[in-house]
Amino acid sequence: MIFQDLTPKGQLEIDPDDDIAWSNKGATLGDLHQFEKSLDCFNKAIQLRPNNFMALTNKAASLHNIGRYEEALACINEGLRIYPEYARGLELKSLLLLELARPDEAKQCFERLLSLHPAELIAADIDIEGVRQQLHSLGNLWSWIKWIKWIKGRS
Repeated sequence: MIFQDLTPKGQLEIDPDDDIAWSNKGATLGDLHQFEKSLDCFNKAIQLRPNNFMALTNKAASLHNIGRYEEALACINEGLRIYPEYARGLELKSLLLLELARPDEAKQCFERLLSLHPAELIAADIDIEGVRQQLHSLGNLWSWIKWIKWIKGRS
C-alpha cells in the first residue's frame, strides 16, 4: 500500500520502504512550493531506488525552483543517464542550461527533445519553429530572458 491512513495529526503517512510513495509525496510538496521538504522526500526515494529517474527529475525541478542550478543539472544528468529520452528531463535540462548561461548546450538539448518527441511538443501547442528560430538567433540577454519566461509559463 502506498498511502496509509491519516494520523491523528492529519498528516498522511506513507510506507517507509516505497520509493514511489516518497517520490509522490515530494511531488505534492513541490506543487505546494515546499521545495526544501520535497527534496527530503526525493532523496529518500532515490536512496531506496537509485535508478528512479522520475524522482531524480523531480528533485532537479525542486532544486531549480530554489535556484540551485548546478545541483539541479547534476541531478537531471543522472536521471537522463538512466532514461536518456525522457521528455520532461530534456526540457528541464534545456532550461537549466539557459539559467547557467550555456546557450549552445541548451540549443543541442532542445533539438534532441524535438527530434525525440515532435508529436508531444506539437500536441502541447508549442511553437516549435518559433522556439527554434529564437534559440538560433539569440544575440542578447533580453532574448534569453523572454525565452526562459516563455518556457516557465508552459510548466
